[in-house]
Amino acid sequence: MTPQQFIAAARTLMAPIERRIKLMALRTVLDLVDDSQGRQMIQVHFYGGAAMFDQIERFQQYGFSSVPFQGAEAIVITMGGNHSHALALAVEDVRYKPKNWQQGESGLYDDQAQLIHITRDGIVIDGGTSQLPVTFKNMPSLKMECDLHVTGEVTAKYGTGASVTLTGHATSNVAAGTAQSGPPVGGT
Repeated sequence: MTPQQFIAAARTLMAPIERRIKLMALRTVLDLVDDSQGRQMIQVHFYGGAAMFDQIERFQQYGFSSVPFQGAEAIVITMGGNHSHALALAVEDVRYKPKNWQQGESGLYDDQAQLIHITRDGIVIDGGTSQLPVTFKNMPSLKMECDLHVTGEVTAKYGTGASVTLTGHATSNVAAGTAQSGPPVGGT
């Protein structure tokens, strides 16, 4: 066997292994997401619309979850280059990712520009373009160990009665000095 024949035979033998190695990590585009099970399942395709992969398990970090939009990018690995067992390790959508952060900063964000940004100067919660309220649910109380600075309107409810403005309200049974006045008029 000549050296050229040996090299050709070796290439022929190595070709399937080379193909599997090349197909172990894939950059893909997200088509569908099924978030109804314990682990998210996604469908992706190669750039250019070539091959499609269905029922790929998407791993997410503990305590964090998201349902990405169609068109997001996904890094998919295949076990031993075998496409019948593919796993998505990372999904990112640069269309909505905040930009120009400093090293060490992190945050949570969505497509509506809603953002919890842990900055070098403090934590910023930004409602973005959504104009939706921030809601605290199923909490017996909210404890704040700090000063509260409010630039918008503040409305509070006294007991089970009507709403009371903090900038001025009438109270019943007004008492002089340090004695306690009654509740707000209209409140309980």
